Amino acid sequence: MFERSVQLVACEFLVTTDTQSIADRLDDGRPSAVQEHPVLCRHRLEARSVSAGFLVRENNGESTLVQSAEDAVALVDRRMHELAVAALADRTKLHAGCGVWYGRRFLVVGRGGAGKTTLMTRLLTEDCSVEGDELVVLRDGEAVAYPRLFGVRHLTLSLVPSVGALVPHLTTGPGSDEPGGYHVLALDPDRLRVPWHIGYGRVDVVFLLGPRHAGATRLTRGEMPAILRRLMEQSAPPDGAPGGWVRDLSALASGAAVYDLEVGDLNSAISLMRQSVKMRSQTP
Repeated sequence: MFERSVQLVACEFLVTTDTQSIADRLDDGRPSAVQEHPVLCRHRLEARSVSAGFLVRENNGESTLVQSAEDAVALVDRRMHELAVAALADRTKLHAGCGVWYGRRFLVVGRGGAGKTTLMTRLLTEDCSVEGDELVVLRDGEAVAYPRLFGVRHLTLSLVPSVGALVPHLTTGPGSDEPGGYHVLALDPDRLRVPWHIGYGRVDVVFLLGPRHAGATRLTRGEMPAILRRLMEQSAPPDGAPGGWVRDLSALASGAAVYDLEVGDLNSAISLMRQSVKMRSQTP
């Protein structure tokens, strides 16, 4: 039997299988991130071959029969993420990239396709600890990035050629289809020989992404109540606790320096972000 351990924020999973190809596929999709968040719950999943296909069993209980090893991997992966998200039901979820620069935690907030992953991928080549590119979990003013492989588009690799050169298998591979004709490619920072560490703590700077445009990037200080409105548009409340939603977002907005970021060229965007976070690091 093969065993794999996977942590997804508050959940730890022990996955066992008797099939080498399933173990290999689980390794390919398992985020390499070292995570600081304490483990609050543990689950066991098993995928084993039987005469009719593959049997996936959860916590030594309910079993599901699937036809192929690929189906088994997909089911195990889906259930791990469903259980991990369910364990965070009492927390606010925010569409945001997350990183630490000059000792200060920052978020890049925006809808899907706004450019979060492009910015966070470029920051992998800077002296910045990038923790996630898409989803952040909030509670009482503290944030933690959800550990998933970066969903990088072919377009992002063309905009950040230094990354594309290090992962040529992504630039030539088929990727996975996404609505709108894009291809999304799974990137683990470990492939770039960049340490992937996910901590958690208070947020010092928030960048609210606006529309892309030609020319130099524009950065301006955000103002209430527009900040809260835009944060609410890109977040989901805790289950059954809308009051907690307002509390979490208010704590985020009041404790951080919040900027509107309209990205033009990437170089000017990174320069302005660096200046803003560095300035915050010099504030007591």
